[in-house]
Amino acid sequence: MDLTLKAFLTSWEWRPGVALVVAGLGVAYIMGWRRLRVRKRGAVKSWDVVLYLTGLAVIVLALFSPLDTFEASLRNEFVHNLQHLSFFAAALVYWWPLINPAPRLHGHIPYGFRLVYVFAAVGPVMLPAMSIAFFARGVLYPSYTTVPRLWGLSALEDQTSGWVLMGVLDGMIYAVAFLLLVAAMLNREERMTRLREAIDVGTTRSRHDKNPRKDVRRRDDIPLMKGHMEH
Repeated sequence: MDLTLKAFLTSWEWRPGVALVVAGLGVAYIMGWRRLRVRKRGAVKSWDVVLYLTGLAVIVLALFSPLDTFEASLRNEFVHNLQHLSFFAAALVYWWPLINPAPRLHGHIPYGFRLVYVFAAVGPVMLPAMSIAFFARGVLYPSYTTVPRLWGLSALEDQTSGWVLMGVLDGMIYAVAFLLLVAAMLNREERMTRLREAIDVGTTRSRHDKNPRKDVRRRDDIPLMKGHMEH
């Protein structure tokens, strides 16, 4: 085996516990995907499992790979652009079900699902940010130590303040998205209620138009009934 390839493979930081969790997620998803495909043909597609496994591969690459993509993005313009393109693609994939820009393509996505979707994303975003901000004992990226210091902050203090700022802003974004979804859900429920009431009124009127004599009889019977009640 080539010495460079051997050094690259042996430099990966394999963590058995994390690897088992990632492998378990992959196996569980594939089993569920196969069962759903057998029960509901056409409900799930092959690219669903491909995208999921690709996401797991990216997680493995980020956790175990010796490649320092952040430092590489500072030195290489292509890697830098690729990094930002991946950010945009990930944001597009995440926010697409929340915004639901193409209801004709995949139908209306229930607001209850969207609310759970937003709430479930808070933990994976906030926990790493707060953990790095308050429990990191050293600078994560060497480039932090080489840039000029601003406002008298050390590299570690700059890193901590940056992660706190990102965590707070992310939390605010998710909170605003959650509140907007709640408002949209209530607005939709109100519109659906008005629509159902309008349909009921229209149905009642159409029945009366078809049987006008019966309606007249009922209205003529009202004074008679009142008279009987008075007596």
